[in-house]
Amino acid sequence: MTGARTLRRRFDPPVVATIFPLRSRYAEDLSKELVDTLVDVLSEKKYLTKKIPIPDSQGAREINLEDYIRRYPVRKHRWNWIDDGERIGGVHPDTALPFFINRSGSRICRLCDGRNTTGDILFQAQKMWGSVPRAVLLDRVMSFILLLDELDLIGFARKCT
Repeated sequence: MTGARTLRRRFDPPVVATIFPLRSRYAEDLSKELVDTLVDVLSEKKYLTKKIPIPDSQGAREINLEDYIRRYPVRKHRWNWIDDGERIGGVHPDTALPFFINRSGSRICRLCDGRNTTGDILFQAQKMWGSVPRAVLLDRVMSFILLLDELDLIGFARKCT
């Protein structure tokens, strides 16, 4: 091998985890949210072959990419975040529970600085993980950003502040 190594960035779907479920700011029923999470995990592991519909009092929220593409995601509660250079973690301000973000999610979070639009972040993700199909990357990155918004860890601005 030569002295110069090419570092290949591996894409793991971005996730945020904690020792206890973080509640969405839209959640009305914690037990329903826990069941939904368990159903998702069991489906991913192929233990369930079809979704089990559970009535939701909120109803489905439809997300339009165009509503977000020109907004500037910015991390909230920055004093609660810890970045060790590889991964980001912190303490949720409302629950005082620790949260942990994997490497892929941490790379995305660092771009949520109020200077990059969501479109810029998607472009940077495509550069970092070019081997991942664009549609998959778009889905995973947007889902992660919207999850952080639901958990009140980031916010959106229309213009850079």
